[in-house]
Amino acid sequence: MISIAVFTAIYLYGEKIINEYVNSDSYIYNTQAPYITSFQKYVSDNKVSSYDFKSIEAWIQREKPEFFLISIDNETYYASTEYLSLKKPQNLLLYNQKISVYLTALNFSDRTAKIFIYNNYQEKYLKALLICDALFTLITAIMILFFISRHILMQIHGTLNVVEQSETELINEKNMLIRSMAHDIRTPLAGLQSYAEIIKMENKKGAIPTEHIDVIFNKICEIKGLTDQLFDYSLACNEEALELDAPCNMESAIGDYLSEMAFILRENSFSLDIEKLIWKDFKITVNSNFLGRIFNNITNNICKYADKKAPVCISCIYRSKDAGIEITNHISDKSSLFNTTGMGIRNITIMMKQMNGRAIVSHNNTEFRITLWFSRA
Repeated sequence: MISIAVFTAIYLYGEKIINEYVNSDSYIYNTQAPYITSFQKYVSDNKVSSYDFKSIEAWIQREKPEFFLISIDNETYYASTEYLSLKKPQNLLLYNQKISVYLTALNFSDRTAKIFIYNNYQEKYLKALLICDALFTLITAIMILFFISRHILMQIHGTLNVVEQSETELINEKNMLIRSMAHDIRTPLAGLQSYAEIIKMENKKGAIPTEHIDVIFNKICEIKGLTDQLFDYSLACNEEALELDAPCNMESAIGDYLSEMAFILRENSFSLDIEKLIWKDFKITVNSNFLGRIFNNITNNICKYADKKAPVCISCIYRSKDAGIEITNHISDKSSLFNTTGMGIRNITIMMKQMNGRAIVSHNNTEFRITLWFSRA
């Protein structure tokens, strides 16, 4: 409805302006001038007389003016329109008294007469107005629809943002709850662990049955490990952007963690094969907190499930866009390995992804391999 109203208003106003323009003196003079010049040249070149209606009509047919009039002695001598041609009208006054003010002298071969030539371009102007009006109305309608659609989309986007923000807040609250629970569980477990260690150290004479204490101690360690993994999972799944450390060489970023892992493994009677652990000038970006948790997780898994008879192999792999640390060990008890929840490996995978890297895990009946891929900085 708005588009129709705009179309009608523009057309009516444009039609009024066009009518006023085509009826103005300036328009009539300016329209007539080139025709008179052309006709005068035609008359002079062809020596046309005022009686040579055939030649006059030939020019009219060629130029096709809407109205052509010859006046001699203030009387209409010849008049031609698109619909009527009057030759030698007897005692006929001027076709229109208003035309007399626009009569212009013209020299025929036999005498001088006054002529009036008019071509009305009003219809062409109205057609152009109609086309422009239609285009303008169409563009206006499209613009209106665009802004309405944009407004609706912005409202939908705003609603989605509110929903997304609510979901993010729920996720953050869930993560905070998980962290709080893990922290609350870890605190008393740490105390029990310390107490059990003290009892084991003081029971040098065998007065206390240590097998029961060992079971309690092992269960405490197991629960503590699970809570550590739960805490790591809450950190890894945090929706906030992870802040990475400044770029540095692989040896500087990873070397200390590998040294600590090697020390713990040797303390637990594991042997190491680091022949292919070769450092090169390759810069990466990591998060030290995540990296420490990743290697701690890998170390614990090796201590639990690896075969001490076979060496733990640690090597470096370099490619154009990334580099990897590959750790391989033989499996001691495959049943216990395959019955685990896999939360530790899942935490490692998520943490590596947060650092723009990847963790690739593969295993068979005898061997377990994990490769940590770091993108070039």
